[in-house]
Amino acid sequence: MIGLDNASSISGGTTHSLAVLEGGGARSWGDSQYGQLGTGNSGTDSDVPVAVKNLAGVTNLDGGYGFALAAAQ
Repeated sequence: MIGLDNASSISGGTTHSLAVLEGGGARSWGDSQYGQLGTGNSGTDSDVPVAVKNLAGVTNLDGGYGFALAAAQ
């Protein structure tokens, strides 16, 4: 998938997905009704992976219904 060439792990929420990138970046895609994509635009869904804003050093991501969690160094 575009934007995930260097993904080290992928996780899914109920209606969205998340990827940790080598180097600590993060991407998300799917439903963003509650802002769970982390783009700063609640309600703006994405069919392709988009960068999660203001997040670096990510080691793990997980999601559920309407939320996403990140662990970072």
